[in-house]
Amino acid sequence: MRNYLYFILLGSLLSICWACAKDAGVTTTSNTGKGGSLARFAIVGNYFYVVSDYSMKIYNISIPDNPQFIANEYVGWGIETMFAHGKNLFLGSSNGVYLYEIQPNGTIVRKSYYRHFQSCDPVVAEGQYAYSTIRSGWDCRIRDTINELQILNVSDIDAPQLVSKFKMDFPIGLGVDGDHLFVCDKEGLRILNVADKRNPTQIHYIKNIDAVDVIVLDKHLLIIGASKLTQLDYRDMAHPKIISTLNLK
Repeated sequence: MRNYLYFILLGSLLSICWACAKDAGVTTTSNTGKGGSLARFAIVGNYFYVVSDYSMKIYNISIPDNPQFIANEYVGWGIETMFAHGKNLFLGSSNGVYLYEIQPNGTIVRKSYYRHFQSCDPVVAEGQYAYSTIRSGWDCRIRDTINELQILNVSDIDAPQLVSKFKMDFPIGLGVDGDHLFVCDKEGLRILNVADKRNPTQIHYIKNIDAVDVIVLDKHLLIIGASKLTQLDYRDMAHPKIISTLNLK
């Protein structure tokens, strides 16, 4: 019961993020908790970051009941998502990925920019690599058929390098856990083995799941959809199983 209540709490929080994403075009992660790939905010240490289409507001929240505004920085154009990884912020935009480094005082410095075709672009990162899904469509400002996963080497934050691509149907949110990547695609959830970054391979394509974004949490995956929240147990990666579903409408 305790785990199920925790699942409901996290799911409710993420559903709020998804409701915002539908309006704003995109989720977060931080070193204070787990998150998905489609938000415009993140908490890193004592600082809270909120991004709009082109700017980022920064707050010091070391005193929770008295947050202090620090700065409003221009960060790029067409910003859709933000993902915090270590001392870096990855901003997914409609035409590329902006990489920023967090300074000791909470302010940010732009380190580099990786450009791609104009499209929707959530991004997550782990270790020396970042993973970005690129999708097309009217809502992503392009009509061309560009639907794929891109893997970037970000070991040098000043010069990210494309490592490989993997064709998708219509990818949206994603999450990573070590050598495994979870991608919400057109018909459900793809699970990829990304141990070999140059040659990612698909392990499963679990179809008929309402999947828009994911949260990776202790060998369980919280899958948020437009109308359902699903919990997937992948401790046995050969046989991942759905253990609960919650209707959100």
